Amino acid sequence: MPNPTITTAYAGENTAEILQLMVLGNEAITKGSFFIHEDVQRTKLITRGFVSANPIRPYQSMPADILNGLSFTERSMTPVRLMIFDTINPMDFQQYWREYQPTGPLVDKVLDPAIQKVIIELYSKQVNNQLGALMWSGNVTLAANDPLAHFNGIVVRALADAATIKPADTGVLTSANIVAGFKLVDDAIPNALYEDPDMVFHVSTAVARLYADAVTVFANKGPSVSDVNPLANLKYKGREIRSYSRFPSANILAAKASTNVLSTNLHAAVNMADDQDNLKIERLRPEGDQYFIKASFMMDVNYGFSEEIVISKAS
Repeated sequence: MPNPTITTAYAGENTAEILQLMVLGNEAITKGSFFIHEDVQRTKLITRGFVSANPIRPYQSMPADILNGLSFTERSMTPVRLMIFDTINPMDFQQYWREYQPTGPLVDKVLDPAIQKVIIELYSKQVNNQLGALMWSGNVTLAANDPLAHFNGIVVRALADAATIKPADTGVLTSANIVAGFKLVDDAIPNALYEDPDMVFHVSTAVARLYADAVTVFANKGPSVSDVNPLANLKYKGREIRSYSRFPSANILAAKASTNVLSTNLHAAVNMADDQDNLKIERLRPEGDQYFIKASFMMDVNYGFSEEIVISKAS
């Protein structure tokens, strides 16, 4: 079977562009929700420091009341190695789209640089789209061939963690109960974090749209039906709501999110920040016509403090 599979009604002169499937890429990164730890070859430790509450003591000229209140713990990220590999035969473009036909003598046909650029962009978008899903919903207990089985995402980790804050189940989220669902999570946010501007809601685009629909009907509240993108500035009680197309639709997560390592609770470890975009296209074998496309990269995610994670789920 040829790769790529080409479906067209026209052979010959046409077209300077190939329409690309619209995907949103890795929104968890583009929306600034994670701090990226680069150059992680094996394991990255998130060091967490704690001091006991109420450390102030009465003055003593020779202190004898030792607090012993300082402690450090660590949470780890161990990036797994992932790859993309596929093969392409330039001769498959011989009869289609003159702009992308292979060049050179017949014995040494070269994959046109213009189509190489399109192929790389197509793969990069889909890779980032899949990574965006993995960072939230990855689950190593899934079948080995499942696209989300590579590493555990934030939502999967948080639901399995006994120390995270879990309000009552929201039930299946609908436009009728979505406001109540946000209230359950908002009410569970600890007072120490309640006014932190980096403490934001994270939901799926579908859930954000439910909320936008629900609050649109409120008088003088929420987005207008005439807003071009009502999800862009969506808030609940002034707290930002970030939506992601690949976030699980059954959950509402409240967590500190920033690209600043000191003010975020969401972390990602990678070998190099853009490894997934560094795709190589070369001839597969010197004597053959086929080319290969390959990328190799590493990633894992985790959060620093369980006590600063609030997550709900539908029953």
